[in-house]
Amino acid sequence: MKLHKLEVATRQLDTAITLFLSGGEPCSIITLAAASEEVLGNYVDGNWVAENPGNMFNRMFEAAKARGLHFQNKTEFSQNLVNITKNALKHANRPDEQYVLLDPEETVVRLFHAVVNYQLGSRQPYTEPMNQFEAWLRSERPEYLSAKD
Repeated sequence: MKLHKLEVATRQLDTAITLFLSGGEPCSIITLAAASEEVLGNYVDGNWVAENPGNMFNRMFEAAKARGLHFQNKTEFSQNLVNITKNALKHANRPDEQYVLLDPEETVVRLFHAVVNYQLGSRQPYTEPMNQFEAWLRSERPEYLSAKD
């Protein structure tokens, strides 16, 4: 089977959303959504780009810098702030990595980030699971969809 990375990421995201909306297991939701988010962030309008300044990670990095947070580079930002849970779920390289602290809101955040990257990266219409997640957000977390000054 040969699949384009956008198709793989879309499948991962749809599966994560389906799990989420059915009350599924949070570790799997976060892992699938984070994998999807990362791949989708490397595309603009369906085209692979080396560095996509519009993806969610880069937007968060720029917002952190604008708020006065200091990181030596994007790797430090990723490892020490944004991707702590994502990395903890997929690595066990040190004795201090034996436990993962899960914030229940992490599933919502990861799904939201992945959907934003899908929207920017693919420029395709939402899938049915994405439409369902957006409806859930409008009902349960409207602050994620409202513009803030």
